[in-house]
Amino acid sequence: MTDTFDLNFPILKERFPCLLSLVENKIPDDFEVMTARSGAITGRYKSTLLHSLFEPIKEGEQFARSAGINSGDYILLYGLGLGYHLKPVLDTIGSSGKLLVIELNREIMSAAFSLIKFTEILSYPNFGIVSGNDDKEVSENLNHAFSKEWNKHSHENPKTLIHQSSFKCIPVNFKKIKTTFEMQLIEKQTKITWSEHEKNNYMINQDYVKKGNRIKKLLGKYKGKPAFLISAGPSLNRTLPFLSKLSKMFYLVAVDTSLPILLKSQIKPHFFVSVDPQEISFNHISNYLDESIPVILTPTANPKTVLHYSGSKYFVAQRTSSIDEIEIEELIREKGESKGGGSVSCITLDIMVQMGFDPIIFIGQDCSFPNNRLFAENSREDEAMINLSHHHHTLETMSCEKIREKKEVTIENKFGAKLPSHQHLHLYLRYLEQIVKNYKHVTFYNWLSQGAKMEGVIDIESINEIFPDRKLRAEARCEECAR
Repeated sequence: MTDTFDLNFPILKERFPCLLSLVENKIPDDFEVMTARSGAITGRYKSTLLHSLFEPIKEGEQFARSAGINSGDYILLYGLGLGYHLKPVLDTIGSSGKLLVIELNREIMSAAFSLIKFTEILSYPNFGIVSGNDDKEVSENLNHAFSKEWNKHSHENPKTLIHQSSFKCIPVNFKKIKTTFEMQLIEKQTKITWSEHEKNNYMINQDYVKKGNRIKKLLGKYKGKPAFLISAGPSLNRTLPFLSKLSKMFYLVAVDTSLPILLKSQIKPHFFVSVDPQEISFNHISNYLDESIPVILTPTANPKTVLHYSGSKYFVAQRTSSIDEIEIEELIREKGESKGGGSVSCITLDIMVQMGFDPIIFIGQDCSFPNNRLFAENSREDEAMINLSHHHHTLETMSCEKIREKKEVTIENKFGAKLPSHQHLHLYLRYLEQIVKNYKHVTFYNWLSQGAKMEGVIDIESINEIFPDRKLRAEARCEECAR
């Protein structure tokens, strides 16, 4: 084993000197070396078996075959393991692709380099490996690897793979990076779950999509106009009383979950957005099919909304859709594209920026459960829970039970207090922050939020903080509108 480490050491020193302070020439106490039935070395780290007890080499080949990767792909992979999956991945992507591995468990790395000859893999010019002592150091090393090897090749969106056994062994001090990969898993699983649903929806919608308006008609049309992006989080309760008057001075763009809340309060948004392929998205608007509010839709939105809503319809396409690749490219050219991923709020935000709105003010965008509330009052979800509540099963109790149904995470609000949230909401928060980061020329505010602190977004308690010199004029306009 010592001889194996000595074989690996020169190429590690030459190509990845940063790893030398993280690995040792020994088998850690928590690592159990085992021999697979095939004769190959395998091992268990604490209670986690890293590779097959039967055929670890064949298991590695199967990993690459089932990963959905192709020649020329750029791959970001978590998990070194004992390396059995690395060469099959490199063989699949070929010399025109790149593989960057992240491994945060220094004991697994020490065992791997002490047990397995890595000289061939470490010598591949299109192979890289990143590690570090904490989240910050690893992020810096990743950014350096991307800028040095990848950005010059214009590969902005590498495919992400996870070696599950290695992933289970991430040390506890790498919470942020682990959360990032967990969110990637959620996104991938969601796409797989809804792939057929989206394809079926488009088959029904396609004639309406081709005849419908294109979002391109609206791009840049509202340059410099202030607008609210209205979601259905609990914080909407705080701002709702002011929106009727403010709609005379600000554009209102609602996601479909907030539409019934607004209309019940006699507030008509200027646009609303509906993208969910499920029928639940139609249920939000089913009582308002005769409204004339323009709706922005994706080609894979629920067919009932596309077919039965009577207002003007604008369509926007996404490359992440499950529609045939040639078809989606044609739709993007014809209709326009949104690069906002994740939730309807993310897509709405991206579209609003393209339409020219500035500043954009978030309302009800909590990405968490402040005061253990899931939704704003008068939302369909809130009303459904009220109908089920009784003396021994209160709304508060039901909300807490709903929160615990999925894996819970905690995030901070603007005061630094911890709030309960879910992984998918955390993912949406990161998507929103990325969109904000991408559009530095636009100013973003979050008004009266009780939810998650959003990086790059200014928290405000009063709308007059945005236009302090226009306070009296704004009040005068409101009074004039009221008359």
